[in-house]
Amino acid sequence: MKIRRTEVSAAKLFNVSGIKEIPVTVFEWETKSPRVPDIDPDYEFDPKMVEEVAIAMALGKHVDIVGPTGCGKSSFVNQIAAYTNRELFVNSGNAET
Repeated sequence: MKIRRTEVSAAKLFNVSGIKEIPVTVFEWETKSPRVPDIDPDYEFDPKMVEEVAIAMALGKHVDIVGPTGCGKSSFVNQIAAYTNRELFVNSGNAET
């Protein structure tokens, strides 16, 4: 599969204001990858979370998203992957696993 990459402003891509200008790579696949989640047009990104993750992505760093059950971690990660057209591989757990 061929992939094309485009740099886009995180603020514009995720429709948030009040964050630094951070370039984020968006992938374009020759054919849609089944591992790329669908965009939820009603999802509203938290600007602070977007800024922190976008900085890590721009630096090529890994990010751990932690928090209590039901706080929106999975939704956030799914939508970051969807908007950047990245394949998503999920490894989840909790304190008991």
